[in-house]
Amino acid sequence: MAGKSLEKGNVRLILQRSHPMLRIALLGMLVLCILSMVALGILIQTTRQETAALREQALELQEQNQKLQDYLEQLGSVEAIQRIAQEELGLYLPDTIIYHTK
Repeated sequence: MAGKSLEKGNVRLILQRSHPMLRIALLGMLVLCILSMVALGILIQTTRQETAALREQALELQEQNQKLQDYLEQLGSVEAIQRIAQEELGLYLPDTIIYHTK
C-alpha cells in the first residue's frame, strides 16, 4: 500500500490506509464497548432500585424492633403481667368480682 509521506526535519511520517480487517475489528470493539456501557447502566439502575427497597425494608424492621423493645420493657411491669394473665389466660386476682351479662 502506497501512502503519503511527510517530512519535517529529521522526522518522516508515512500515512497509509489501514487494513479493512483492522477497521472491522475496531468497529466491533467500539460496538462491544457501547453495549457494555448500556448493560452496566441497566445494572447500576437495578442495583439502585434494590438498594432503595432494602433501605425501606430496613427502616420498617427498625420500627418493628423498636415496638418489640417497648413491649419487652413493659412486660416486666405488674400491670402488664396482670393484663396478659386476664386477657390471654383468663386469670384474675382472687378478690376480683366478675359480672357476666347476657
